[in-house]
Amino acid sequence: MKTKIYKIATCFSVLAVMFAVTACDDGDDAYKKYIPEDGTSYLGKAHSVVALPGNKRLQLSWQLSADPHVRKAKVFWNNGRDSLEIPVSNSGEPQEISILIEGLEERKYSFEIYTYDDIGNRSLPVEVNGEAYGDSYISGLANRSIASLELTGGQLYIGWETLTGNSQTGKPLGVDLKYVGSDGDGRQTRIALADYQTILSDIKSGSAIEYRTMYLPDSSSIDTFYSASTRLEVPLYSLLDKTQFTKLVLPTDNTTLYNASYPMEQLWDGDTGSIYYTARDSGVPTWFTFDLGHVASLRRVRYNQRTSPESVLWSNNNPRKFEIWGTAGTPDPDGGWTGWTKLADIESVKPSGLPPGENTDEDIAVAESGEEFDFPSGIPPVRYIRIKVNETWSNSQAIHIAELTFWED
Repeated sequence: MKTKIYKIATCFSVLAVMFAVTACDDGDDAYKKYIPEDGTSYLGKAHSVVALPGNKRLQLSWQLSADPHVRKAKVFWNNGRDSLEIPVSNSGEPQEISILIEGLEERKYSFEIYTYDDIGNRSLPVEVNGEAYGDSYISGLANRSIASLELTGGQLYIGWETLTGNSQTGKPLGVDLKYVGSDGDGRQTRIALADYQTILSDIKSGSAIEYRTMYLPDSSSIDTFYSASTRLEVPLYSLLDKTQFTKLVLPTDNTTLYNASYPMEQLWDGDTGSIYYTARDSGVPTWFTFDLGHVASLRRVRYNQRTSPESVLWSNNNPRKFEIWGTAGTPDPDGGWTGWTKLADIESVKPSGLPPGENTDEDIAVAESGEEFDFPSGIPPVRYIRIKVNETWSNSQAIHIAELTFWED
C-alpha cells in the first residue's frame, strides 16, 4: 500500500503546485530522494532481505537505507496476526538489521517488513519467504550405518557405510560420536563423511559407543540438525591380528593339500570365500598347527565352514567336531602332544537339524556368518594352536575350512 507522509514541523515541506520549496540545510538532502514528483513520500524500505532457516525458528536479515527518519521496523507474518518490532538506532548511514524469530511451527512462512518514522508513517512493504524446520524433518534423518565394528589390539576399528543426502533431508555433514576411554572418562569426536574407517585407540572394552549424524536442510541454515542416536556395544574381547599368524609344520601334522590353491594360510586371510583343503583320503582324525604371533588369553573363536557351492553347506568335508589345543612354549619338535593343553571341544550345530542338502534360510545365514564359541574360563595363555578334526559332516577322509578367527582379553 502507499502511505501519505506529511511533514509539518520539518525544515522543508511538500507544498501544492505554485508554491516554492522552503530553504533547507544540507542535512535534508538525503531525505529528498524519498519524495517522488507526485508529492507522495515514502520512508526508506528494507532491501536485500534474506530468510535463513533454523530449528523452529528463522533469522531475517536485511539492509536498511540511509533514510535518517527511520526509527523502527516491524515484521508481520501469519497474515498480520503475528508481528515483531525492532527499534532502529539511526545515524543516517546504511546498516544491516538481523533478528531471530523463535517458537515457530514447522512450515513455510511469508513475512512483510515495514519501516516507520517517529509519527507512525511507514514504508512500502518488502516480502520474503522462509521455512522453519522441526520434529517432522528430524524424524526423516537417517543415521549413518556401520559396516563393521572390531576391537583389535585394544583399538576399535569402525567401518562406515556411504551416506548421501536428498532433497528432503538436505546435506549430511558428518557423524558426532561419543565413547568411553580406557580411563573411564567420556570422549567425543567428529567423523567426516569422507572417512570410511575410524580407529579409536583409547577405548574401554565392553563399553558402548553412541553416535548421530549431522545435517543441514539448507546450506544457509542457522542450525545443525541431528538424526536419532544409535548405541552399539563395544566388543568385550579384542580380535587377534591375523597378519601375525604363521603356518607351523610338525612331524605328525597333516601337510597334504587338495591342490596348491588351498593352502593353510587361507584360514586367516579374512576371506571366507577361500578355503584350506587337505587331500582326499588324507585321513580323519587329522590335525594341523599354526602360530598366533604372540601369547594370548583366548576368549572366543569363530569357525567359518566352506559355503560354496551351496551343496557343501553342513555337509561334505566341513568339520563337524574338532578340538582346539594350545601351548605357550615352543611345541614338542617330534610332533607329539607333550606340553599341549586342550582349550575347547567344538561341535558345529546346524540350526534346523535337517539332513545334508536341506537348508533353511537360517541354516544358510549361520553358515555364512560363522559359528562363534566361547573358550572355558581358566584356560592358560597360549601362542601356538593345534586344530584336531575328529569328524566331518559327511564322515569323509579330508577336511576343508574357510576361516578361523580368535579373540583375546
